[in-house]
Amino acid sequence: MLPTGLLPLFKTARSRVERIAHAGDTDHFRSLWFHSGFSNLEFRGGLYMRRKIIHSVLVFGILISNQFRMNVLAVENEIQEIYPGIRIPFTLERNKIILPVTINDIGPLKIILDSGMSYDGLLLFKQKYIDKLRIPRSDEYQISGAGNKGTSKAVTAEAVTFSAGDAVFKDQHLIILTSGQFEEFPTDGVTGYSLLGHYTVEINYDRMEIRLHDPETFEPGKDWESIPILFKGNQIPWVDIMVEIKGGDPVILSCYIDCASGETVEFLTREKNKFEVPSGLEPAYLGRGLSGDIHGHRGEIKKIRLGAMEAGNPEVVFAPAETRSKQPGADGVIGNGLLKRFNVIYDYRNGKLYSQAHHHPE
Repeated sequence: MLPTGLLPLFKTARSRVERIAHAGDTDHFRSLWFHSGFSNLEFRGGLYMRRKIIHSVLVFGILISNQFRMNVLAVENEIQEIYPGIRIPFTLERNKIILPVTINDIGPLKIILDSGMSYDGLLLFKQKYIDKLRIPRSDEYQISGAGNKGTSKAVTAEAVTFSAGDAVFKDQHLIILTSGQFEEFPTDGVTGYSLLGHYTVEINYDRMEIRLHDPETFEPGKDWESIPILFKGNQIPWVDIMVEIKGGDPVILSCYIDCASGETVEFLTREKNKFEVPSGLEPAYLGRGLSGDIHGHRGEIKKIRLGAMEAGNPEVVFAPAETRSKQPGADGVIGNGLLKRFNVIYDYRNGKLYSQAHHHPE
């Protein structure tokens, strides 16, 4: 989970993406512009058409004109197929989606996609980026997250531009931690709402790329299964899942999605739970949050089902709710260890999560 302490400091920012796609041949140029109201998204495509000049009788001029229009439409349709969205490549490390991000010409940095980051911008883990990015040494702020040792300190900046793949995000907030607890991490930071909050985000594990679509016009194919998502007072997506603990009856749990978690599901334990904690679990160190380390237990259960997504005998973790999560009422946290088994589409605008079987299921 990511900071809530800085949310009052920030006003809602708009993300802006610019993409230029070029296709075709030489000699004739036609410019196409598409403007969308969501986050000032601007598409610009250039089409080059070769137009033959034929000196003949007037009747052939009509045929040439019709053929030219048909050629233009054919190239436009081809571009729509090749470039249905803005592309961002990613890698997968420890079940986490890693984006190659450049900030003010510094990079690429290894940035985790995190649905738990519910505001525009970036959070960077390492103090060295204060000087590299020439960020003024402002007052430090206290921010909190998962863990059991209080808060972290950070400095902030605004109006930052960062890019990932073909996408450029402008007027973004930047948070850089100064407490030092993440200095040795193999990744540099996280981002979330800049993508997920403004665009319909398709994550394709066959091509290892993300595509950003316009939520006003996007329509999934027929082979996508939809799952309703909802938001409970913040910008973090929630879904219901069905689980079977070994030896118990199926139960429905209310969980939120944290795609920065590499786990399949993290069950949040309290004095009273909707699920039975199985015996024979192994103690485990689960990671580090903004408020310290997280410890719990690890083991297998019988089954998890989220819409069409199903995992049999998955390894899951059980963690104390008071240290793992700041979300009241959550029974669990769905991590990317489950989500990566399918291609997925996050459609916040229309309250949908889509899933599709991919070619490399586990």
